[in-house]
Amino acid sequence: RLVRDGVVMPVDKGSGLSKGFAIVEYETAQEAKAAKAQLDGYKLGKGNTFKTDMLDDVMRYARVPDAYSVPAPPSYKPMENLQEWMMDSRGRDQYMIRFQNSTQVFWNEPKTNSKEEAYRRDFWTEKYCLWSPQGNYMATMHTQGVQLWGGAAFSRIMRFSHPRSDEIDISPAEKYLVTFGSGGGGEVAIDMWETRTGRKLREFRGGQQDFPMGGKTNDFKWPILQWAGGEEDKYFAKFSTNKAGNRIVSVYETPSMALLDKKSLANTEGIQDFEWSPVDNILACYIPESADGNSPAKVSLISIPSRKELRQKNLFNTADVNMHWQADGRYLAIHVARFTKSKKSQYHGFELFRVKEPGCPMEVMDPPDKNVKIQDFAWEPKGHRFAIIHGDTGRPDVSFYSMRDGKQNNVKLLHTLKGKPCNQLFWSPQGSHLILAGLKGLNGQFEFFNAETMETMNSGDHFMCTHVNWDPTGRYVVTSVDQTHQMENGYIMWNFMGDQLFKINLDRFYQFQWRPRASGLLTLEQEEDIRKNLRKYTKRFEEEDQALKSRADTERQAERKRLDQEWEDFLAAKKKFREEHAEEFSRLEALVALPEGSYEYEEVERDEVVEFKEEVD
Repeated sequence: RLVRDGVVMPVDKGSGLSKGFAIVEYETAQEAKAAKAQLDGYKLGKGNTFKTDMLDDVMRYARVPDAYSVPAPPSYKPMENLQEWMMDSRGRDQYMIRFQNSTQVFWNEPKTNSKEEAYRRDFWTEKYCLWSPQGNYMATMHTQGVQLWGGAAFSRIMRFSHPRSDEIDISPAEKYLVTFGSGGGGEVAIDMWETRTGRKLREFRGGQQDFPMGGKTNDFKWPILQWAGGEEDKYFAKFSTNKAGNRIVSVYETPSMALLDKKSLANTEGIQDFEWSPVDNILACYIPESADGNSPAKVSLISIPSRKELRQKNLFNTADVNMHWQADGRYLAIHVARFTKSKKSQYHGFELFRVKEPGCPMEVMDPPDKNVKIQDFAWEPKGHRFAIIHGDTGRPDVSFYSMRDGKQNNVKLLHTLKGKPCNQLFWSPQGSHLILAGLKGLNGQFEFFNAETMETMNSGDHFMCTHVNWDPTGRYVVTSVDQTHQMENGYIMWNFMGDQLFKINLDRFYQFQWRPRASGLLTLEQEEDIRKNLRKYTKRFEEEDQALKSRADTERQAERKRLDQEWEDFLAAKKKFREEHAEEFSRLEALVALPEGSYEYEEVERDEVVEFKEEVD
């Protein structure tokens, strides 16, 4: 409500016209602030927009003195070193576990068979924790929003207000945070934040129909906003719907968070799925056959921001398509399941793209028996090989291929393992080694395999295993059973050769996650050269490992010696006490255990007043 005569509009004395502004007074400050928020930016026809400010703000600028005085600099406050953990003298990794109400961060110490706790906190998160892609932040979820933590003491770095958020995602270069929440009535809210300042940059609001998902079934899939590859955080994309009601891809650019060129990708109409290259701004898109049958299914590679189609491949009789990028972005594999002529069965094949080579050449590869099911496909993260599990039984075959075949550069079958009890493949992040895992119905059987020599190094099992996680170095791997199973909760640490290092059982075990490492400074060629000449570097590290083991043995021996000395001191103290009270002990020993029959047993009753209370009528 306005006060009486609360509107003052100054006019020019010469012309009698308004000066273009007015001063409006409200009864309370809250009413004034509400009016400012409602009217600021309000459009009055074409080219006329309300701009509102509080009078106190205007007067504060009006009172600025003409003579400038240099303000005193603020006191220095050191910032948290978010990469301090990377400066560990022994190059150790960290991992996070979450169980019951506790979240703990440990240094990985498998060589000494010990655990060094880096941080521990109870009730740290209300849903789950998430390391950022380069390991600089730990994100936790709370009723009022999301918080980022970092530094040696895991101090709070930033808060983001998104009440009742359900999911979070952090961009590859850690510049942006995405929060997701679904309220009552099917309303969806996605907010985008700048991690450094905590500033909200954009929000997406709407019903579930405004956020179409990929795939055949349109089931919920997080993250909804998918980031382009590389470490620039330049683009992100999501599914949208055009005026015809068909799915289409919309690409947005940062930091404006605006739709790229103010329009979606028209050449993706009817799309079913898309995947960004892990390192480049290239979209791999799968568009199924049109409903009228006039346009065949196709896979296309689209460069962003030019929207140029780098390569296209038409597909016929398709039943399903899955896309698999190699971690370095060199290769793209398209697994195509096709219908036979009778439409009663399917057969399988692969379309392989060499994305980094001129012209993006493509070749077709059929598995040894294309009529059986493909259970899993996995690229070697740093290398040129891939593996597939093919077969319809509980003991399928595993075949290994290489994208290098001498000068021809054709795909080549390297080896096939027959009848392996596995259904998933887990390559080491550094390549060369992988685990053939039998999860779910196969109850946690593992085979540790060397792809260089095509030999099995070891085998093991972890009953009811639900997750397999390699550490960033590829030297250690953890298998775990989370609380989806009521029994056997906990985790096991193995080395890459399949030796079990230790096992930890924890009730209500929720989460295990290695802390990611930032990208290295070496090129792929330099890393390959180090692997080839590894013997030159092993001696120094073997000496360091031996020194660690010796020190651990010395520490264990010292601890054992300390405990033995404590026991000896305890016995000596008791012996001395006995000697000092020898007469009293002799008297007491004379009273011990008289022979039966040499005494009488008498039961005596005694009355005792517990309480006396007088009542007056």
